[in-house]
Amino acid sequence: MEKIRVLDCTLRDGGYANNWEFGKECILDIKEAVEESGVEFIEMGLIQDIAYNPDRTIFDSPERVGGLLMKVTAMLYMVH
Repeated sequence: MEKIRVLDCTLRDGGYANNWEFGKECILDIKEAVEESGVEFIEMGLIQDIAYNPDRTIFDSPERVGGLLMKVTAMLYMVH
């Protein structure tokens, strides 16, 4: 039997409801809760050519997202 893999998209899809303005502490809390739950993949948000704001899950580069990741993988969409 194949292993089921789960992708959490709270920080990306949820951003459509709050303009990706979760707040830095909430972003870190969600990331930690996803890691602790055993979910293997998390979409951290979007990458756009805009000024970075640590309270939002819109990032200015893949490297910026990588700074938040420890045990999870990010699936990001490049938005132009």
